[in-house]
Amino acid sequence: MEVEGSAESLGQRTTLSVVQALFLVIVIDAFFALFYLEIDF
Repeated sequence: MEVEGSAESLGQRTTLSVVQALFLVIVIDAFFALFYLEIDF
């Protein structure tokens, strides 16, 4: 946790965490889509 003492810092860190999580979900989803495409599921 790298949150400093202000609410603005908390908001920035929360936004960064959400963006990173969404990006990771998209990458994992793309991986599984390609995987299932290759095995003709």
